[in-house]
Amino acid sequence: MTAALVISLVLNVALLVTVVCIAVLFSRSLQTAVQLTDRVHLRAVKSQDGLLDRIMSADWHSFREARSEDLAEEGGQIFPTAVTEEDGEFLVTQLSDEELRQMAHERSLITEDFPDENR
Repeated sequence: MTAALVISLVLNVALLVTVVCIAVLFSRSLQTAVQLTDRVHLRAVKSQDGLLDRIMSADWHSFREARSEDLAEEGGQIFPTAVTEEDGEFLVTQLSDEELRQMAHERSLITEDFPDENR
């Protein structure tokens, strides 16, 4: 009976040590996984911060101008710039009689559709 008791105590201690070792290994693996997740998260946050800083510091006016130049069609509308008398350049155009009649007709249509007493 004494030998059986000693053998059972040794087996119980060995089982307890094995369970404790497994618990420690499991705990360490969970800790490693959490640390890895934290490092990945911090790297992503740092990357997003860098991206946001670049976006906020971008010269959006130049970007918009470059983009509009890329999308502009050849022969598109060109807006006139302000010409002062100091420049010495004046734009003189001659309108034909047909163009003048068409403008007068368009003007009469506009006044028919949108009458305004202040004109």
